[in-house]
Amino acid sequence: MCDNTKLLAFELTVDVAVFVYQVTARFPKRSCMDGSLRESHYQISISKRLGFLNNEDSSLTEP
Repeated sequence: MCDNTKLLAFELTVDVAVFVYQVTARFPKRSCMDGSLRESHYQISISKRLGFLNNEDSSLTEP
């Protein structure tokens, strides 16, 4: 059986999760929610417009 933790996709997924936790830690608690990748994209857009996410951090979320 394959060890998923050795896959590049696993490493990238963990990187994204860590980034999301770090960035959303400074959000007001009422704005934190979980959901799909599409929802995450919407939340990032909203967070930028509300000023919870600065341009430097938001640029890291772009493909």
